Amino acid sequence: MGIRLKLLVACLAFLFLAQVGWWGYTIWNQGESKREATLVGLETRKEAAHATWAAAGGTARSWESIAVRFSGITLIEVDGQPRLKIEEAKLSSIARDRDGMRRMLFAEGGVFLLLAIGFLLLLFRAIQMEARLSREHTRFLHTVTHELRTPLQALKLASETLALENSPEKTREYAEGMLQDTHRLEALVDRVLVAGRLEAGMADSRVGPVNLSQAVENGIESWKKMPLQGGGSVVVTRIASNLVGQADPSTLPVILGNLLDNAVKFGQGNPIKVSLQQEESWITLRVRDHGLGIPDRELSRVFERFWRGDADAHGAVAGTGLGLHIVEETARLQGALVEAHSEGEGQGAEFVVRWSASEEALP
Repeated sequence: MGIRLKLLVACLAFLFLAQVGWWGYTIWNQGESKREATLVGLETRKEAAHATWAAAGGTARSWESIAVRFSGITLIEVDGQPRLKIEEAKLSSIARDRDGMRRMLFAEGGVFLLLAIGFLLLLFRAIQMEARLSREHTRFLHTVTHELRTPLQALKLASETLALENSPEKTREYAEGMLQDTHRLEALVDRVLVAGRLEAGMADSRVGPVNLSQAVENGIESWKKMPLQGGGSVVVTRIASNLVGQADPSTLPVILGNLLDNAVKFGQGNPIKVSLQQEESWITLRVRDHGLGIPDRELSRVFERFWRGDADAHGAVAGTGLGLHIVEETARLQGALVEAHSEGEGQGAEFVVRWSASEEALP
């Protein structure tokens, strides 16, 4: 979070606390002023009562005839002599009012202070989130721009060269390169569109019994044939036969493809292990690489949209930060669970997707 945002939050916190302090100080002074005014009024009444009583004779009987006119004043004997005094009950009432006001002040002030602190914490978190989203948005735009510029430049160069080239062999070579760049652009646009539909809540899911064993095997073979994706990658599989789970068949290539793409990007050329086994009531897919790994501090954020962690520090790692987010959201829509595991940097990572095992017959 920037210095200006921190200063803004600090100023708001200071203003809140100053307002609470001023409010408490004002109420406290008002209460004390009211108490002093009440005591002064009683003293004035006692003096008036004494003057009237003295004029009436200054006896106990004469006081009885005028006492009703001076509430809060009573006659007592001090060393055998009658004296006027403010009633203890009246003084106790004033003390209770003051204590009640103080309790109210502390209670209301405490509640207001807690609300103010809660509001400031929410504001602080909102500002932090806004700043983080702004950074991620900027990084996403930078990444997408880079991802688009690279194949576009290659297409432009190939097209210019193709226009000058008369050799059929070279023409075919450039055409294949242009086709690969086109596939790369198409995959990037598709990924952004899928993420947009998921974010807007426009994606639906049709869940039913699916032969996940066959779907995963077919998905791996299709992925290997994708240009700039699985070509040349070593995938070691351990897939149990005829495992049926509750899943959306249309989303399995998306989930598997993104997990395999992620394993290629961060696997540093090491073999990728894919397994599909039944674990109790779950059909569990595991995709493991032996590459860069994930620090503990980042494990909880790997499925966030645009999150790439320290990937930008590795110049060879391309991507938009949408693949794993798409995996989690797509799996969630069909009731599947997604997990990420890593023993730390340099130890590789494993991504797990769990579908409920199906007892329904295949259609």
